Amino acid sequence: INLKSGVTAFDPKMLVSRTAKLLCPLSLTDMKYSGVSAPTDDSDDLPAWAIALIAVFCSLFVLVLAGACYMFAREKQGKPIFTEVTSEVAKA
Repeated sequence: INLKSGVTAFDPKMLVSRTAKLLCPLSLTDMKYSGVSAPTDDSDDLPAWAIALIAVFCSLFVLVLAGACYMFAREKQGKPIFTEVTSEVAKA
């Protein structure tokens, strides 16, 4: 038994055999001190370009949303961002 975990009373193989018929059985990969690690499957990882693309689209979405909020606030104040060009020239 590996004493680094602090567990000295339970043998991992004994725990696996005693919990085999219970609703939540243990396996050797569930116990760090058993020395058996679970196999890792990295097939579902996103590629780096996909993460970068998602970050760019999220940033653009935030910018467009901020612009829409700014435009809405200006409209509520009675100072629209988009006005007719001819009306401003006629006043001058």
